[in-house]
Amino acid sequence: MGEPESKQRRVGLKSYSTIEGWSCIDSVTSTAGWSCIRALSVSGSPPLVAVDALHPKPSRTVNWSPEGSDGAAKEETVKINPGRVTHQYDGELVVFHIGMTFNRWWRPDLYLPVFFAMPAMMRELAEDPDSGLLGYEFLFNRRGPFAVQYWSSVEKLYAYASTGSLSHRPAWTRFNAMARKHPEAVGVWHETFVVERAESMFVGTPAMGLPKATKTVPVGKHHHRARTRLADGATGPPTRVA
Repeated sequence: MGEPESKQRRVGLKSYSTIEGWSCIDSVTSTAGWSCIRALSVSGSPPLVAVDALHPKPSRTVNWSPEGSDGAAKEETVKINPGRVTHQYDGELVVFHIGMTFNRWWRPDLYLPVFFAMPAMMRELAEDPDSGLLGYEFLFNRRGPFAVQYWSSVEKLYAYASTGSLSHRPAWTRFNAMARKHPEAVGVWHETFVVERAESMFVGTPAMGLPKATKTVPVGKHHHRARTRLADGATGPPTRVA
């Protein structure tokens, strides 16, 4: 099946496309090193930013870039894992969800600073092999963006959150100051899960999720059923939290 037809025009140095009512701005390079930002919006709704906007080294299925010399949009593909794959991991596993909500979409001056604080934290964690962050995925829903993070230790997760010399504490202080002046304009939330047993399967996808964060392995002949994979998916003992 081919890509949907799109009407394209040039806006400055960006490629603008309208595909089934979605407005897309692709291939915006920022000084922070984020190589691609795709802003998505539907008529009457606030702009959203797609998953691939936030990876310092994106592993994407499709990357729409500005038009080539022939005026057509270019498409770049990445490696797809063949067959069925799952993850392999036997250490402590913590899944952490964190996100924000655009409660007042007409106030980008309030929610964009909160939004752009997250990539800096992800880059900081990814560059430190001892941070405890195994991997992450950025997603979004109709209320705003969120991240699924995989950690090797709940203690390391809490240590990062409380260390004043790293990015999280200053960002949290700035958010609280903004929230006192503009209550309910921007929401933030998180959930923490200490996982005792995990099961996964990915078919025809690029590296992503738990296999990407840990180790990707083919689904073996004894693990074709999800129930069996879950039975054998025990993780390591959790760290005791004081």
